[in-house]
Amino acid sequence: MKILRFLTYSKKNKTLYIGILMCTFLVSNTLSAQNLELTQVVAELKTKAEKTQGSEKLKWMDSLSRVMRSNKVKEYEVFAKQTIQHALKQDSIQLALIHSSKLLDYLSVTLGQIKHAQKIFHELIPKFPKNNHYSALGNFYSEGAAIYLMSGHFEESLVYLEQVQEFALKAKDTALLVNNKEDIGHVFSMMGDFQKASDVLHEAIQLYSTLNPKEASYIKRGLAILYSQNGLQVEAKRIREEVVLFAKDIKNNSLIYTTFYDQAFDEMLHGNPKERLRYLDSATVYNKHLTDEYYLLELSIAKLGAYSENGFIQKARQVKQQLEERLKGTKTPNLPEYSLAMGQYEYAVGNYAEAAIWGERENEALKGSNFYEGIYLVNEFLSKVYNRLGDQKQAYQYLKVSSNIKDSIESVQKANSFSYYLTLLETEKKEAKIVVQESEIQLLDAQNKTKSQLILFGGISLIAISIITFLAYSRQFNRKKRKLQAEFSQNLIKEREDQYSHISRELHDSVGQKLMLLVKKIQKTKEESLNILAKESLHEIRTISHGLHPATLRQAGISTAITSMVHQLDTNTDIFFTLNIDNIDGILTSEQELHLYRIIQESLNNIVKHSDAKASSIMIAKKENTINAIVSDNGKGFDFSEKIKKGTLGMKTLLERAKIIGSKLNVSSMNQKGTKIELTVPLNH
Repeated sequence: MKILRFLTYSKKNKTLYIGILMCTFLVSNTLSAQNLELTQVVAELKTKAEKTQGSEKLKWMDSLSRVMRSNKVKEYEVFAKQTIQHALKQDSIQLALIHSSKLLDYLSVTLGQIKHAQKIFHELIPKFPKNNHYSALGNFYSEGAAIYLMSGHFEESLVYLEQVQEFALKAKDTALLVNNKEDIGHVFSMMGDFQKASDVLHEAIQLYSTLNPKEASYIKRGLAILYSQNGLQVEAKRIREEVVLFAKDIKNNSLIYTTFYDQAFDEMLHGNPKERLRYLDSATVYNKHLTDEYYLLELSIAKLGAYSENGFIQKARQVKQQLEERLKGTKTPNLPEYSLAMGQYEYAVGNYAEAAIWGERENEALKGSNFYEGIYLVNEFLSKVYNRLGDQKQAYQYLKVSSNIKDSIESVQKANSFSYYLTLLETEKKEAKIVVQESEIQLLDAQNKTKSQLILFGGISLIAISIITFLAYSRQFNRKKRKLQAEFSQNLIKEREDQYSHISRELHDSVGQKLMLLVKKIQKTKEESLNILAKESLHEIRTISHGLHPATLRQAGISTAITSMVHQLDTNTDIFFTLNIDNIDGILTSEQELHLYRIIQESLNNIVKHSDAKASSIMIAKKENTINAIVSDNGKGFDFSEKIKKGTLGMKTLLERAKIIGSKLNVSSMNQKGTKIELTVPLNH
């Protein structure tokens, strides 16, 4: 939830607007009487803190620190540090953690001092042992994760969120666990990893649905934004309709307003000005019930742009006057879309030179941000303005930038949309297959039950024969059941490989080719930021394609594919890999090659992720009638029988792959003594 609060200061989870209201719209002219009262309270608490010792002193320091923070007293940071230090001396670890979390939030969100907050966070970490007060520790590390997110360091943010997950599990703090899962989903979203973000947010929604349905609806709002960003407008709109119905049921006007506002923004992005205005009208109905100044300003700005765009000049003029009244005395409001809306108004009334000034101001504010949709909109607007001014050269330049960004956004959206629907289709197929499989097993169970009843009613004289028959049938039934389950598992693996291969070809041949053309097109524009974005997108598509189905396996053969995989791990990890491989190209069938490659790949991935090994050895030898593959490491090892007993998916998949190609897989591992995996693949001469 900490990161979700932070994201409320982001534009569609993209551009940061930390501290907008605090800098511009909070009332600064506090009455002198109130100032005097605050000064007296602070002075009294300071005196009590100075005159007492031990736990009594800590009580007054705690109160004073809270008063200073809530009233943004200048000396708050210094005194908060003193409070934390005294709490640690009194062995009040939990109170020290609470004040540490509040200090980090104050520095990063209230003051916007991100780098300073990072420094304080790292100074505080060593002060807190990790063997108690797990909930408070989780909240402290959650603040640290949010600070790294604000500075754009997503990987570091995820590291600290994983730590929060660990503390939440130890504390059995369900609320912290669910909140953290939601935060992880939002980080993946900001990293551009649509599939992971979607999966994690869905998990959070499921957990919230049982604990707090209201919070689940707030996450659904974030999920709808994620879907719309990735080209899934139909799904986004459907989710928002669900949220509105729920929010109306619990009379949550704020949630209804923000949901309508989000949909209006989507309609603007997709060139539907009338629909945008319709949703803004709906948002207005519920905005009337809200007191938050930011919501009022946000809606006024959006309506100014929408009325101007739809040609309702009189209404636009009224909204502009109301907006200027609210912003009286503010020279340049630092508000999202304000300059663009003003530009749209000036354009609508024919003041094209003024419209250009406002448009350039919005364009300058968005430079260097990741809010590509906003950059696209303002460049499209400026192209239209300069065309009216007769400056065709400028108009063309802005149109070119707008078109390039739009193409890039649509390419990424198509790739993510394609991946989403393909994953959905694959899931439906698996679920359908599971239903069929379960039906067969249930049928066998029913048949077994029927025969058992007949045996029981057969009489005492036939008990011995009946028992023998029953046992024989049960054995046959269990064999058939195991066979069905084994076939089911193997079919799932084969179907997954087919799907991976299909998706890989589609990404390479369709999306990859389009992105290649896009890269070449952008290179001609000499727009460096767009060039980098396009190249990174192309690289990611190729990486995903290769991960789904290794192209080197088909192009260069199994020996080269395995060698390349090992060299890549050796280069990118701290583990020392040694490889001794015979040339086995052309000996195995394509199916055997694929499963051999996957078994070695999964074994090496397990070493990198779980073993803590310093070195690993891979040996593949061609014998007269077999190919023997051995993967070993000097890591911490594990109890193989326990893994199988727990039903670990990775180990089961290795065994099923070995069965598919008629091979024998042997795993020997002991705690702190490493692991050795041996695979023997028979050759059919």
